[in-house]
Amino acid sequence: MPTPNLFNWPWGCGSIGEDDWHFLFKTIKEFGVKTVLEFGTGLSTLMMMGEVDSIVSYDTLEYHLENMKQRIASNVTLRHWDGKGVKEDLDRFDFAFVDGPSGGENREHSMRIASEHSDVVCVHDAGRKYEEQWQAKHLKPTFQWVSGGGRVRLWMKR
Repeated sequence: MPTPNLFNWPWGCGSIGEDDWHFLFKTIKEFGVKTVLEFGTGLSTLMMMGEVDSIVSYDTLEYHLENMKQRIASNVTLRHWDGKGVKEDLDRFDFAFVDGPSGGENREHSMRIASEHSDVVCVHDAGRKYEEQWQAKHLKPTFQWVSGGGRVRLWMKR
């Protein structure tokens, strides 16, 4: 049973929706996800932190990171970034979740980095114009679309 939203954070409104969370929860269980690379800190971070061993979450908005510092568990690492490249050497992750930076036109670099560091990538707001464009560029050449639910699409490396 998925973790209920106990974080006093509304579903949707720029965050994942309840259907999105049910899909993510099912994916985490089905693929045995232990480590997560996330772009776009928020409700998804809070919901996943109780289901996985570790999350490295990047956000371009410092106030999102400040807001999250009081809410996260010790298995979450928050990192501020410029939305273009990461300074740290990243390991491989079981799962990557792309939901930032805000505004789909800004997600090209997070989509690219996710595709380089995980064989399983989930894109939030996947049906929007720019997310479609970045999926075509960074995922379709080497990944296969697996399924979707709510506003998310799941891709797996071929």
